Amino acid sequence: MSPALGYKLLGTTAPAVTKYTASVDKAGKPVAGTFKPAKMLVKAAKKTEDFTTENVLGYMEGTDLKQEVMVLSATTTTLG
Repeated sequence: MSPALGYKLLGTTAPAVTKYTASVDKAGKPVAGTFKPAKMLVKAAKKTEDFTTENVLGYMEGTDLKQEVMVLSATTTTLG
């Protein structure tokens, strides 16, 4: 996606994004934005096919408490 399209979808401009980024940097945390996202509709063709996946496991370390983790897992599945 081009930056121009991104700005259009967020209902903003490049200078406004730069100003917002500077305010986040200054505050050191997220701040309320003035973006007004555009309404849109996406249509895509649906394709269904069967497949089998392997067992997977992942985890995310805590940001504040490194000893805390979120564990995500999935088992073998056939979709279709």
